Amino acid sequence: HTVATDQAHTTYSVLRDVRGAPLLVMRVTQPRTLRAAGQSMLGAISKGLIACAIVLALFAAVALGRGVVRPVLRLLDGVGRLEGGARVKVDVTSEDELGQLAAGFNRMADAIVDREAALRLVLDSTGDGLVLVDLSGTPQGRCSAPARAWFGETTAGPIWDWLPFDARTRAGFELGFMQLASDILPFEVAVDQMPKAMPVGDATYRFDYKPVHADGALVSSLV
Repeated sequence: HTVATDQAHTTYSVLRDVRGAPLLVMRVTQPRTLRAAGQSMLGAISKGLIACAIVLALFAAVALGRGVVRPVLRLLDGVGRLEGGARVKVDVTSEDELGQLAAGFNRMADAIVDREAALRLVLDSTGDGLVLVDLSGTPQGRCSAPARAWFGETTAGPIWDWLPFDARTRAGFELGFMQLASDILPFEVAVDQMPKAMPVGDATYRFDYKPVHADGALVSSLV
């Protein structure tokens, strides 16, 4: 009969006499030092592998922060500066997908700024005071050079807080943009009820309104 444990391998045997009767029981025990050493080694290797995995995970997190998060943050910062009208160049030198995305963004940013500069040149050369106004009555971006020369830079509020309106003209503008935002009346009918002229000192400024659509919906008016 054999009994095996983690510490030893024990064998029991019965010795008999010439008549076959049990004479004595013999036990042979052999320590399992090799197995114990192997288990100890396996435990040490397991702990080492866990430690290596933790270290690799930390290195991966650092590499991810440098290789992915930082370029993405640069792109987001570039988007914000581009929205503010600045010419933007995002510096991402990697040759992976993020590098290709950054290169495409830089080309797009240059094209947008160049188009806006050309459009601004056209607007400034018309001699008219042009202001793009959304349906809440708030100017969008900078107005044309003649309008800035006449009335100064546009303010953050509605157009009637910027232009030197009298009370009647101001009320007409507010009511007109409320009608445009409600979309109850056709654009032509709504603007026909809005102010057509504004006297300022010895001068008189005439108003005209053009609709601006996006995806088939009215989104603003060029005043």
